[in-house]
Amino acid sequence: MADMNEKEFQEYLSDRYQKMLDFYDNRAISNKKWYYRFSFYIIALSGVLAPIMTLKLGDWKYAVAFASASIAIASGLVGFFKFQENWLRYRSTWDCLKREPYLRKARLGEYERSSEPNRLFVQRIESAFAQEGTEWLAKHSTMEDSPIAPEENK
Repeated sequence: MADMNEKEFQEYLSDRYQKMLDFYDNRAISNKKWYYRFSFYIIALSGVLAPIMTLKLGDWKYAVAFASASIAIASGLVGFFKFQENWLRYRSTWDCLKREPYLRKARLGEYERSSEPNRLFVQRIESAFAQEGTEWLAKHSTMEDSPIAPEENK
């Protein structure tokens, strides 16, 4: 089978590859920002609340109780939405995708032996997309979503 012609390859790069590269970059940035925001809130409020709670607060005790509860909620949201894990996963995939054109151009790794570098590039990129999607789904699905009973998962 002949390799993709240069026009087809350039269309793939601009239509699919660049859009997915931008997607992973934007998602990594977004998840990193949310992770940092929540983490800063948790750390800062926890550090401030400890000394405040030693004071005689009067009517302020309800505000302190609310602030304490908000720390628990923020911590739960960080775990529930998996901001740190998503940030690292999206950035890792982005790094992998970003490196691939350089490997192709330098004819390194599998490209060294390939007579169809454009086709191999598309195959490797699509494989990375599929693998990341599969891993993301596995990471975010719960045992309740599984059609297999928990005893059968062992």
